[in-house]
Amino acid sequence: MEKIDWFGVNARSAKKYEALMGNLDGVRFAFEDADKAIANYVPEGSSGAWQAVEKAVLKKALEEAYNDLAALRVAIVRHESKLKSWEWSL
Repeated sequence: MEKIDWFGVNARSAKKYEALMGNLDGVRFAFEDADKAIANYVPEGSSGAWQAVEKAVLKKALEEAYNDLAALRVAIVRHESKLKSWEWSL
């Protein structure tokens, strides 16, 4: 027996799911830009309130952020059917 989506809840949820996945892609692109910035980062010459940070520390932090994003994407995909069939808000 097929459920009828009288109020368009599932359609709205599917759109929100697609928007969420699109936003995750946007975050990934931002991480790629951060990776390029880290590659060009020169810690020497930092002064005042800004303290030099080693490139390795920045790369490790970015790697952890990538891993967290990947874990979030896996969790979202695992629950895709629930997210597309329930009303939820961003």
